[in-house]
Amino acid sequence: MQDDFRLCPLALLALQHIVRKVSRHDAEWLSVRVSFGLAGVLVRNDNHDLQRLADHLQRHQLGSMLTVPS
Repeated sequence: MQDDFRLCPLALLALQHIVRKVSRHDAEWLSVRVSFGLAGVLVRNDNHDLQRLADHLQRHQLGSMLTVPS
């Protein structure tokens, strides 16, 4: 999710619920779509998945859509 989005008061609880539910379904999940565009994608980063996604987007000239903090 983008850092400039305004969230409803229960948004973090909803996101926690989504992560728990998808983790029960597939422990190795990479991303979950929760809305449209990249703003609606939760991406795991415990195995450096975010950097791999950024590299993929960069290779396919979509790199300006995602920056990964160092």
